[in-house]
Amino acid sequence: NLTGERACFSYVKRFLAEEKNTEAEKKTVSAGASNAIWTRTRLRDAGYEVEDVKCELCGMEDDTMHHRLWRCQHPEVVAQRRSVASKAMIEQAIAAGPMDATFQHGVILHPATY
Repeated sequence: NLTGERACFSYVKRFLAEEKNTEAEKKTVSAGASNAIWTRTRLRDAGYEVEDVKCELCGMEDDTMHHRLWRCQHPEVVAQRRSVASKAMIEQAIAAGPMDATFQHGVILHPATY
């Protein structure tokens, strides 16, 4: 949680600047970093009527960003996750929990804060 702290978006900015990344990838990362992705749980919590907040893909847990990124067990999601994150990183992200800005949004504590 970075509440009250200076945030650093360097990793996000670097990803967005890399030509090898597709426009779709850049838009997705930008949306994730700016908290512009609305999961079913977030919609319900904001007062919208949502029939079911379970993940549409695996149906095992509530649809949250933490679940989508790190916990969903749908085979395609697991394969994609493993293609970009090591087992150690996945375990660290799960342990950090759903409020961790680094693993949920790619935002870190500003280095000048240290």
